[in-house]
Amino acid sequence: MKLTLTLKERLVLPSLFPKQGDLLQQATVKEIAEKTTVTKEEIGEYDLKPTPTGYKWDEEKAKEKEIEFSLVEVNFLQDQVSRLDKERNITQANLDLCLKIKKLA
Repeated sequence: MKLTLTLKERLVLPSLFPKQGDLLQQATVKEIAEKTTVTKEEIGEYDLKPTPTGYKWDEEKAKEKEIEFSLVEVNFLQDQVSRLDKERNITQANLDLCLKIKKLA
């Protein structure tokens, strides 16, 4: 299943992951992280730089990236959104990403 993510969404995505879990969960986290990691080339191309409050980049240069996720990965991401929602941990920073993940069928 394909999902198109913005640079911001790719940077926010790891905040949805559990810090610890069982072997399958952590293997899934690793697979998703490998697919969505911002490359060295993208860092240079988008002029991505850390700031005291997060990151900044050239919005005009930053491109969306279409990423293929397995059904297991999609289910995992949806479970994480549900968990964050139940814990009342949805923030403005992750809201758009959570809504996008929740809409996946």
